Amino acid sequence: MMDSAPITMDEVVDGANEQKMGETETEPAMDVDVDVQKTTVQREIDDEIKIIPSNEETWMNLRFDTKDHGLLWYKCYAHDKGFSVRETGGVKRTSNNKPCEVVRYFGGRCNKEGWRQGSANNPANDDHVDQKPRSRITKEDRWDCKAVIRFQLEDSSQKYYISSWLDEHNHKMIPPSSRQFMRSNRTMNEVQKFLIDMYHKAGISIQSSFQALCLAAGGRENVGFTQMDHKNYIRTKRQKTMKFGEATMIYHHFKSEASMDPAFFYEIQVDINEEIASIFWADGRMRMDYFYFGDTISFDTTYRTNKNARPLALFVGFNNYRESCVFGAALLYDETSATFDWLFKQFLICMNGKEPGAVFTDQAAAIAGGLRTALPRTYHGLCTFHITMNAKSNGLWWSPFLEELSFLMYDLETEDEFDYYWKKMLENCFNEEEGKKLTSKIEAWLQNLHKVRSKWSSAWLKYHFACGMRSSQLSESCNSHLPRFFNILLPNIHNLYLGTCKMNTPSHSNTIYDQTTPRI
Repeated sequence: MMDSAPITMDEVVDGANEQKMGETETEPAMDVDVDVQKTTVQREIDDEIKIIPSNEETWMNLRFDTKDHGLLWYKCYAHDKGFSVRETGGVKRTSNNKPCEVVRYFGGRCNKEGWRQGSANNPANDDHVDQKPRSRITKEDRWDCKAVIRFQLEDSSQKYYISSWLDEHNHKMIPPSSRQFMRSNRTMNEVQKFLIDMYHKAGISIQSSFQALCLAAGGRENVGFTQMDHKNYIRTKRQKTMKFGEATMIYHHFKSEASMDPAFFYEIQVDINEEIASIFWADGRMRMDYFYFGDTISFDTTYRTNKNARPLALFVGFNNYRESCVFGAALLYDETSATFDWLFKQFLICMNGKEPGAVFTDQAAAIAGGLRTALPRTYHGLCTFHITMNAKSNGLWWSPFLEELSFLMYDLETEDEFDYYWKKMLENCFNEEEGKKLTSKIEAWLQNLHKVRSKWSSAWLKYHFACGMRSSQLSESCNSHLPRFFNILLPNIHNLYLGTCKMNTPSHSNTIYDQTTPRI
């Protein structure tokens, strides 16, 4: 698929007509890079310079400055006649078969040249029952058409001329109403590429963005390319980005973001094999939100981003409207104490040394170790939801126990009250006569839970400002917004960045809150 706009046959022939030998000077040829608005889907060749392939006199004196110029000319001719062109490779060898620096021979064929593998229409396959089967069933679109054109470099002028041309087709020509869909004439201009990039960065699907382009062009037939071309453009762009390797690709992505946002912060860990270990990032909006609303944080690593099961860590809090806002995000290599220690230190550096008042996480020991090292003055609270789920997974599923546990979490004022009701819970909820036996497994789990009671009971939480937060479900609710940004056509890190930034976009509700007052 070509990047430039299609050039009309009239324009290309006018440029080549200047090179005719032995004729009077013609009007100056129009430049090859013509205005896109001057091209049309349906056009005819000027009668005065009508090209007739069977009449060598009509084209033998045409000269083309470059290979691309010659191919464009032939594609324009093919478009007018109703067939698509398949380019044949250029040969960088002289007539003596010696290598050279420039392309001396190239050409173009009708796209229906030859046969598909295993084609039933190919006469040569009739006697070969052991023909290799095709990997997938496709429609028959080749008919062994012999139409071909060949170009050769002229030594004297260093321009290309047509050395031979056969224009005999054995198939129907494409009607004018459908010629805009021919592969060799489908194009995508710079404006369309810009819009596709913007739509994709906004998380809009390929189908929706293509429909938007069709509406803007006045119909699918006027866009100039197909939805598959749209998809291939995005895939090709990603492949070009991936050529540097994963680490270098992510480095360039974050460097580009930092050039547009001076407050953008990122840190990347790379091992000796240039494989990514862990990544942390926060843009200017996230850092500003943390400056105003970073008293309490919900931290969660339960979301898995890809087949390698790398955890995505989110630092999430409340804004002044009690809406969720992301303060930072990280893609981690593993969930060890060393990894979390590195992550929390980078978070502290990013936020200019401002520690949060409280952080709520699950019961992972590695997270607790990282917090003790990097954020020693921050209160570490445990997610009450995870404690309840862990209780059920350890066999403590009956209602009386869960009710007593909830009472210990939310309704106590002093430490003495906690000790009293803890003992009462053990006496009331574990009765061998009722089949509620205190097994060694349950006893060990309860002992571990009691050791960290200051991290989950209201009797200790009252000494810390927590904005009413008691769990890490705030982070988990943000995870539900991320899957729509994941797509195999873009690097995961790019989609993660899109997803986390999208959460911090000022919402319509902010405007409502600013313009109204609550009823008391």
